[in-house]
Amino acid sequence: SNLRVVAWSTSRGIMTASMRGLTNFITDIRKCQNKELEKNRVAKELANIRTKFQKGARLDAYSRKKYTWKLLYIYILGYNIDIGHVEAMQLLTAKSYSEKKTGYTVCSIMFNENHSLVTMITQSIKHDLDRDAPQAVQCLALAMVANVGGRTMSDALWKDVCNLLVSGISRGVVRKKACLCMLRLFRKAPENIEVDAVAPKVINMINDQLGVAMCAVELVI
Repeated sequence: SNLRVVAWSTSRGIMTASMRGLTNFITDIRKCQNKELEKNRVAKELANIRTKFQKGARLDAYSRKKYTWKLLYIYILGYNIDIGHVEAMQLLTAKSYSEKKTGYTVCSIMFNENHSLVTMITQSIKHDLDRDAPQAVQCLALAMVANVGGRTMSDALWKDVCNLLVSGISRGVVRKKACLCMLRLFRKAPENIEVDAVAPKVINMINDQLGVAMCAVELVI
């Protein structure tokens, strides 16, 4: 989707500025004069990443992020990826924001609502949707749910999303994301949402700041 492409483009610009290995790999790919050369370079990189990931716990956070970003770039190029999913999930559940950002971005793009691993990260997402979580982390979690949320996430997370949606202490950017996130969950599994409890609070948000009000109107309609 366009949202996923924007997320990838923005994050790529941030990450390549600080990861020389990732920058060099992207440069190598761009220099390939034909598809066969590109395939060979990708195959070589995948073999290297597979070897590195076999180190498991011995792999430091920086390297895990770098190799995970490389996998995402390869995935965006159209190649099938059968490694790195567990590493992306580990980054998503990390305490560091930079690790979380990597994990959430990769999972949001490479996973879909029917992916077998989605249920394994739902509890971590629920934790990041807590009212006491940093608002930057809340935004990451909301974006993830808005991208891949299905029936399972709707059932498990809609109340957490609703709490952020109507919270008087949440910033406007959080409430806007929560609005669009709730819209996704409602479309996927309307029977899971207690509409009578949510609707009056959402209607009151129409009198909120412009960005929040526009999102609220879309949710009400």
